[in-house]
Amino acid sequence: KVARATARRHTSSYLRLPNYRHNLERLGFKSEDFEEGGSDRLVDAVVGWGDVGRVATRVREHLTAGADHVAIQVIVPDPAQVPTAEWTALAAELGLVAPERSE
Repeated sequence: KVARATARRHTSSYLRLPNYRHNLERLGFKSEDFEEGGSDRLVDAVVGWGDVGRVATRVREHLTAGADHVAIQVIVPDPAQVPTAEWTALAAELGLVAPERSE
C-alpha cells in the first residue's frame, strides 16, 4: 500500500503529460488507467519496488526482454530525502559500482 502510494505520488505528474500518456496508450493502457495517479496495473507495470534484490530483478527483466537501457529513479516515501544509500545498494546489486579510486 505504501509502495503504490509513493509510486503514484511520483508518477502522477508524468501521467498528465501527453507524450507519456500516448506512449503508455500504445502499450495498451486505457484512459481509466491514468485516473487517480494511475491504476494498480499501470503502476505495477512501470514502477519496480521492494527490497534491492526485487528491484534489481525488475531491471534485469527489462534487459532480458530486449531493452538496451533502463532508466532508473530511486523513489523514497520522503521526497525531500536524497536516496544515496538506496542508489548505492542498487548499484552494487546490479554490479554497477565503480572500482575504488586511489587519491
